This record gives sequence, structure tokens and C-alpha cells, in this order.
Amino acid sequence: MKRGEEAVVIAGGPKYLPPKAYEIGKEKGVKVINHRICCMLCEKDVCPSSKTLKKLVEMVGSPKLEIKVENGIVKEVKVIRGAPCGSTWYMARELEGVRVEEAPCRGALLVSYYPCRAPRGKRDGIHASAELHKSAIERGLKIIK
Repeated sequence: MKRGEEAVVIAGGPKYLPPKAYEIGKEKGVKVINHRICCMLCEKDVCPSSKTLKKLVEMVGSPKLEIKVENGIVKEVKVIRGAPCGSTWYMARELEGVRVEEAPCRGALLVSYYPCRAPRGKRDGIHASAELHKSAIERGLKIIK
């Protein structure tokens, strides 16, 4: 790595990444980005001059969806940006044919079932991922209304 570069470290949050990593990053001029779940990564984390990471967060990270609806039924969910674990694409496929009013909660549940590495058993981790996806569905549905 060269001075001034960025690194994305998804280690499950601060408790899994030793404080020394931040010190080393600062010493080397590397911005260390660490989220507790992969689908929290977004544009604001990345320096505009970092072309590689900018391109990465266009494709993976915090979910962004385009949703087509016909007669109150989800007909198509296009993933613009999804979680690196694949849960967003899984959820998108499974939402087709679901009633619009059920889609946000169903999507959150589907993400909770997906075998990603987000921690379970606490009110963060997989629950935070489910909420992020639920919000992405709600935003996707508002675009079409």
C-alpha cells in the first residue's frame, strides 16, 4: 500500500479489529474503514480521489434497489448496489410476486435468513442488515409512487 491510500476492513466492528490497525493506518497514511457489517459501507466512507474504492462502493455495500410494481405486486427488483455477502440479490429474487405492502418486512426477514457473516443474537449485526435492506426497499418503492 502506498501513503494516502484507503483500505476497507470488514472485520465485524471495532471489537474484531485491534486498535493497532488504526494506528498503523494513520502512520502509513492509510484510511481504515471498519463497519460491523458489510452492508453498511457507503459513498461517504470513501475519499472522492480514491477511484478504486469509489468504484467498489458503487457496486457493493449499503443496498440500493430499483423496484418495478404492477397491480400492487412486486414484478422486478434490480440491485444497483448490494451487500458483498450476496443477501441483497437473494432477497431481490425472492421478493418478486410479493404484495407491495408486505415487501419491506418480507425483505428484512429474507436477509435475516441468508447465511452472511453478520453477528446474530444481539440487536445489531443481522438485525441492522435487515433494517438497512428494509429501508432500501421502502426507498425503491417510493421512487415508483
